[in-house]
Amino acid sequence: MARNQWSVKSVTQYGLFAIIIIIIIVYRIYNGEEEKRSQDIETDFTSQDEINRAEHHPRNVHIPHNDKTMEELDKAWGGVEEGGGEKQVDGEGNERVERVNLNEPRDAVDELVEEAGESGRNDGSRKREIELGDLPRHDPHDNLDDLMMKGVKHNFMMDKDFVENQKRKADKFHEEGRDHELEGEILRRRAIFRERLEAKQEDLQPGEFKNFHEDETEYFPFATAASHTTYPATLEFIYSIQYFYPNSEVAVYDIGLLEEEKDFINSLCNVKVETMWLHLWPEDMYKNRHRTWRPTLLQFAAGKFTHFVYVEPGRYINKQRLKDYIRHSQRNGVTIVGNQLKYTTFSVTHPNMYAFLEVDKVKVKKVPHFNFNIIIIHNTKRVRHHFMRHLLTCTLEEYCIAPPGAKSGCDLNLERSQRWANCHKFDESAINLILGHWHDYNVDEYLMKDAITKHYDGKDVTKKLKVCVPPVDREEI
Repeated sequence: MARNQWSVKSVTQYGLFAIIIIIIIVYRIYNGEEEKRSQDIETDFTSQDEINRAEHHPRNVHIPHNDKTMEELDKAWGGVEEGGGEKQVDGEGNERVERVNLNEPRDAVDELVEEAGESGRNDGSRKREIELGDLPRHDPHDNLDDLMMKGVKHNFMMDKDFVENQKRKADKFHEEGRDHELEGEILRRRAIFRERLEAKQEDLQPGEFKNFHEDETEYFPFATAASHTTYPATLEFIYSIQYFYPNSEVAVYDIGLLEEEKDFINSLCNVKVETMWLHLWPEDMYKNRHRTWRPTLLQFAAGKFTHFVYVEPGRYINKQRLKDYIRHSQRNGVTIVGNQLKYTTFSVTHPNMYAFLEVDKVKVKKVPHFNFNIIIIHNTKRVRHHFMRHLLTCTLEEYCIAPPGAKSGCDLNLERSQRWANCHKFDESAINLILGHWHDYNVDEYLMKDAITKHYDGKDVTKKLKVCVPPVDREEI
């Protein structure tokens, strides 16, 4: 019987041929997937990001600016102390109204936010009505460059004027590609930022407000934000508080509610709509209001309450297990209830934010980024010194909270990414960086996994809510 003879040479040749074929197949498959992924990454992430923000974060309040509404504050705001502030009255017992310098709107808001106090508790009989509407997703006055910065997809032709415009913008860069004009502006703003930060320092003693204990009660006040878009979800949140914690006070901060919606919420037991004073915000802060309303809300709530539980819009409490989270928050004063993600804060933070906030970049690249559904805050010197003063000062500085060129849509697949994905999480990035630096990136000191909230499920709970004051009938007014 004939036998096939295989020489070493022929086996080697066939083996090399097979290896080459395998390499070609793998290369084509990999290139095809990479090309498809590069085309879909921005679309997928932008869609997910927009969905999350639409569902969880009310945004874009459109408010008609009227200089007359900025001439006076309707209330005088007391200092922020651990027990809240007090009204300011003159010698005759009349309420004093602080007058605002229209040429310095930033100072007015800075003072208002920093010194927010108990005046928010009052019925506000002299409060003007501020018409707030749910805002459009994008400002109709945005130009093409602004829309591109926001990650909004537009079809446009690369015409001659567009190319020349881009060239003109590039003229300010030196040969090495660095924008020295921007760097100079950041240095100037950082110096002002440091001065503001130092002015807010608290006189702390070693161990002060560490492992403190308050009254043993689960009935903490709650705070959230609401707009017309999130109004049904807000009602379900209020119902969950009335069900599990019926004695707790609820503050709903208005970022776009209609008048009739505010009237109904105010009619509910232990619930009150609070203003965000949007008409007093400086222009650069108002421009980024959908990025800055959360830190501002935390500061207002800290001025109103000794301690409070902030719950993200679009979520509600579904389990009566808050006591465990409150006990954790008493260790240091702040507890984040959320989830660690598969990427780091470094991947989703604009590099220019590091010019303002202290970070250890080596550790930031290793610690997972977290989102949050609940923030528990105790208004103590320790919290104000290590957390709130950094967050508020960053919020008031546009180049910190929203650096030029920052956008929410990422250019890379974020899963386990170690590189910057050319995107920015704004206040979420700031909170991650500040708490991380405060606790040397030991997440056990400030983070707990969320096991007590759920996302709005679409149920109509209007008839189940407890009403204490009949709502205002505006048709009769």
